[in-house]
Parts: sequence; C-alpha cells; structure tokens
Amino acid sequence: MHPVVRVNVSRVLFSTFVFLFLFSNLLSRISGVNLNLLFYISWVGVFVYSIRYIKLNIITTILAFVSLFFSVYIFDPQYILSANSWTIKDFIIPVLTAYIGYALARTAKDRAIFRDVNFVYFIAVTYGVIQQICFYMEKLGEVLPWDASYLSSVLMKPNNFLQPGGLLRFFGTMNSFVEYQVTILFLGAFLWLNREKIKPSKLLFLNMSLMFVFLLLSLERSPLMMGLILMLFWKFKDLITNSKKLLNYTLASAFVSLLIILSGDFLASNSLTSGAYQRIYNVITFDLADDSAVRERINVQWKQALELARKNYFGIGPGRLSPATKEINPEGYVGPHNNFLAIYLAYGFLGFFLFAMLLGLGIWYFSYLNDEYRYFGYGMILAFASMAMFNMPYIGKQGIVFFLIFGFLTGQKPCRKLVERFTGL
Repeated sequence: MHPVVRVNVSRVLFSTFVFLFLFSNLLSRISGVNLNLLFYISWVGVFVYSIRYIKLNIITTILAFVSLFFSVYIFDPQYILSANSWTIKDFIIPVLTAYIGYALARTAKDRAIFRDVNFVYFIAVTYGVIQQICFYMEKLGEVLPWDASYLSSVLMKPNNFLQPGGLLRFFGTMNSFVEYQVTILFLGAFLWLNREKIKPSKLLFLNMSLMFVFLLLSLERSPLMMGLILMLFWKFKDLITNSKKLLNYTLASAFVSLLIILSGDFLASNSLTSGAYQRIYNVITFDLADDSAVRERINVQWKQALELARKNYFGIGPGRLSPATKEINPEGYVGPHNNFLAIYLAYGFLGFFLFAMLLGLGIWYFSYLNDEYRYFGYGMILAFASMAMFNMPYIGKQGIVFFLIFGFLTGQKPCRKLVERFTGL
C-alpha cells in the first residue's frame, strides 16, 4: 500500500496568501511581470476555504451587510463603472478579509501557520532594512536595481516617495510605503500577540528587533505614532499595575527620547533627513499649524471633501475615492486624505454608519476577551482611527492587515467570567 500523504490545506492556503501579500509587488519588480493577480487568486482561495469556519453572530452579520452595501455601490451611476470596480480591491476585499482572520482564530491551534508567517515576515522586514541601508549608503542602484528602477519611474510623478528633505519613504517589498510600513508594524505586533504559538522564539525576537530598527530608520511619523498608541493601550494594564514593567517601559522611552535629542542636530541639518525630522518634531511638539502636510489637508483636501459631503448624503460614487482610478479619470479623483470622509463620500451616510457600527461592535466584543487580546484590540482600533484622520489606512493592503487582525480578535471565544460579570448570564 502506498503511504497516505496528508496535506494541511489551511496551512498551505494561508501561508501562500501571506507570502504573496508581502512579496507579489517585489517579485513583479524583479521579474518585470505583474504577479499581483496571483495574490488575489490566493486571497479568493483562502477566503472560500474560511467560509466553513464562520458562525453567524452580530459582528459577522454586520460584516456581511457592510460588504454587500459596498458591493452594490459598484453600480452607482454617479461615476463610471470601471472606476467603481477598482474599489473591490481598495474597500471590499479588506473588509471581507475579516472572515479570513475569523477562520484563523478558529484554527489557531495549528501553530505551523504562525511559524510560517513568522519566517516570511523575517524575510520581508529584513528586506526593508537592507533597502534602508542601501539608500543611506547610496548603493540602492547597485544592490537592488529593480527598486532603483521603480523609484526612478515614480519620482517622475508629482506625488512620489521622497519626503520633504529628500528622504526615501521606504516601500520595502511593496509598492506603497504606507502599506509596507503599517504592515511591518501591525503584522509584527500580531505575531508577538501570538508568541505562545511560535516556538522556538529566537526568530520572533529577531523579527521584533528588526522591526524596531526599520521603524527608527524610516523616520516616518505615521507608523511611529501608530506604534506608540498601540503600545500605550496594549500594555496599559501592565503599566498601572506592575511597577517593574512600568520602570522598564519608562527606561526604554527615556532611552529613545535621549537618542532622538542627541541626534536631533544631525537629523535637522542632514539634507536627507531634515524634512522627515521636522515632520516628527511638529507632532511631538503639537506644532501642526506650521506643518505643510496638515495645512494642505485642512485648507484643500478636507475643505473640498466636506463641501461635497454636505451636498451628497448618498455619496458621490466610490470610484472617485479609489487611488487606482487616477489612471482612469484623474480629473474626477477626490483624495480627502481622511478615511472616514472617504467612506462617507463613497457610500453616503448609511455606508459610513454601517462602517462605524462595525468598528464599535468590535470594541464592544473586545471587552469580553482576555486582557492581552482586549487591550491590543483597543490600541489597534484607536491607532488606525487616529491615522484615518490624515490618511487612508482602511483601504488596500494596510486595510487587509487591519481587518485580518480585527477578524482574528472577533473570532476569539469570550472570557466566560467577563460575560457573567457584564451580563449576569
């Protein structure tokens, strides 16, 4: 008799999905062939497989309503169908990814998945650090010619990867610096949240060190602020109940602050880092009135979006809010740089209400989880909501990361003692 070969289907599907999620853009740059379709095929595969694990409850039902509502708006006659269709990858796929996270929570005993993701993450974050070192050493074209070529093509456009001052906004294995940096931060934090499932843990500790190095070298204020918000809420209970941990966090914060202060003069005077340093300094000192990016959002992008919102309670067609549609109809594109405004403009008041309800229900459900998951969930919700005031973190690949973790947390079984305490049942 031939031996029976057993294939762990969930592991193969999910690990392939994460690999292509992280590397499809990079492999496309290296090969010169667009491989992003493979990523979306893998997403469909893992999504279909995940359906078997879904149990109907208030959150999975609202997820279905939001996804269906967003899907119907593809046919909104106020904007061209081809542009509206791009919102499938920008808005709809991220929301539906919550079901994949939910299914992962139900199969979380399969630790091999987390070990695979931990290894793939190591390659992704290492690549980001190598890209940074090459850029600072002016060796990007020699070591990573595909990245240098891609960067050259992007720099020809008005909105490019250079911050004021000339610092590269490091895009790592992806095509968007925002997507890559948010992914590195929150996928890394997600792995640490599930560290008990990852043995041996040496590679995980190395990944956390590389993540910290990457975020510091990137000098990008959005992921740094999001990381700070996440940590403050995630470890909130430890900080107020454990004096030893409070001391450790205080010393670590003091060290980072001292490092920034000591290197401040160099960063402010260096032609590459001066702009990035000033943007971070403006946030730390709350001096946003003199920040050019904030002024542009308030005086131009938000003003235009608010005027449209007041006149269009049912939205203006989602295609006008999808960054990808700038190639289809650049004159019709509206970029509010505010994800909440974008959802309101795309789907009207009802769409915005359903989306806000989904986030609110998530916060409510997190309150019944154990402390580690609960405070992580609170921190993630607030971090993304804070960034959503100035950017679009709920769309594209950063949206996929958010809803993957959101679904994983809402797929956890509630703590029985907390349910009894709050409901009396």
